[in-house]
Order: sequence, then C-alpha cells, then structure tokens
Amino acid sequence: MNHPQGLALSALPADDDTLIPRADLPRYLPVKKQTLARWAHEGQGPAYIKVGRRLVAYRAGDLREWLRAQARRNTIAIDRL
Repeated sequence: MNHPQGLALSALPADDDTLIPRADLPRYLPVKKQTLARWAHEGQGPAYIKVGRRLVAYRAGDLREWLRAQARRNTIAIDRL
C-alpha cells in the first residue's frame, strides 16, 4: 500500500515496546495525525500513551494489535445481522 503522498509505508518496529510519536505514525499507517488526534478524543483508534502535557506516542505492539482487530471479511455491520 502506498502512502497518500506516494511514499511506501514502513514496517512497524519489531520491538513491541518501541514508542512512535503521533507525528511520525503516518510513516507506518496511512492515517493523518489529525485523524489520530480526533480518534483519541473520541475514544477510538489504537491505544496511546501520553507523556507530559503534549507528547502522544503509540507502542508498536498496541498498533499491531489494533490493526489485527480491524480485519474484516465483509462490510456488513454485525449489529444488523
């Protein structure tokens, strides 16, 4: 998959405890940092860690876990079944 700006995405770091600052996350996921901030405000998206007042980071392992949970087999909402 290509990044919106045409760049290839990088693989997540192998160490699950590696912290990735929100500003750097678009290198790994095709999601804008503004979308990540909105998701965090709404209680959605991957788990994150807040360090101090402003630094928000994501553990590589939490991102992998969240990505696995996003896998879908169809577009039908389960609550409609």
